Amino acid sequence: MSKKINPLFYVVALPVACILALGAIVLFRNVSSADVQPMSMASYRQSWRTLNGNTYLLRCQIDQQLGFAEGKARLLKVHPLDETKPFIVVVPPEVDNSQNFEAGQRYKFTFILKKDMPWVKRAEKF
Repeated sequence: MSKKINPLFYVVALPVACILALGAIVLFRNVSSADVQPMSMASYRQSWRTLNGNTYLLRCQIDQQLGFAEGKARLLKVHPLDETKPFIVVVPPEVDNSQNFEAGQRYKFTFILKKDMPWVKRAEKF
């Protein structure tokens, strides 16, 4: 004797699960960028080794895409909004799957410094 699940369960459970998932995404996005300190370009240019392993926030404008390897990463040249010199960031494929990075677009990048390269963890257009 097998029990069948009432179809009404699916009608109620699916929207509730979607609402909970969207709420978690919104909550995660707001918390993650609020707790990250802005990148000090002067500190980075002076001694990037002391900043290694830390997470920062960078508000910038895309200058150009320097490189792209399918399934690997993008290399972008960006212009920080509060700086005169360009900056290079690496955008791994798990971050850029829905982004079209074009010159002139403005982004908030949350990134971690690994060795001497900033690896983007989250990209948000503004």
